[in-house]
Amino acid sequence: GLEHWTSEAHVKPKYPAMVTAIYDARGLFTAVHCTFLQRDAAGRWIKARVASPKLMLGHVKGGFAPLTYGATRLPIHEALAAGQAGPVLLCEGVETGLALALAAPEARVWACLSLSNIANAPIGLDCVSHVIWARENDVKPQAVEQAERVFDALLAHGKSVIQMRPILGSDFADMAREGE
Repeated sequence: GLEHWTSEAHVKPKYPAMVTAIYDARGLFTAVHCTFLQRDAAGRWIKARVASPKLMLGHVKGGFAPLTYGATRLPIHEALAAGQAGPVLLCEGVETGLALALAAPEARVWACLSLSNIANAPIGLDCVSHVIWARENDVKPQAVEQAERVFDALLAHGKSVIQMRPILGSDFADMAREGE
C-alpha cells in the first residue's frame, strides 16, 4: 500500500500502486510516477477512485519512464557509451507504454507521461536512430494543436519520426483491452 500523499485526510489512505521511475537524458533518476489502483466489483485492477489517481513527484520535464530497452537491452547512458543506436517508441502514459512493450518486446519504449512532455524527450541523443510516436486519438482542438507542436519539436532533432495511431479506443492500452 502506497500512501496517497495529496489526500487531505489526517491519516493518508494507502492503495496498491504501479510505481515507475523517471529518468533524464543522462540516465539519472529524477522523479517518480505513481498510478494508484483498486479492484472493481469483478476483481479487475482499475485506477483508484480518488481525486488524483496518478501522481508525479520530482523533476519530470524532459524525463521519461524507460519501460523496455529495445534490441540493445541497454539503458540510454549505456547505449550511448557503447555507441549503440536504435529506434525509440514514444507514448504518453505508462499503461499505453506497457501495452506497446507487450506487443513489441523488441522495441525501446519510453512513456513520457504527458503529451507536452513528448516534445521534451531526449531524442537528440546519438543512441536514438529514429522515433516512432504512438499517438493517441484525442480529437479535441487543443490536443490536436498541441500534437502538431509536439510533432514539429520532434522533427527539429533532424531524425525520422513515424507516427502511429490505434485503430480502436483512445490509445494503444484501450486497443489492447478491446482486442482481447
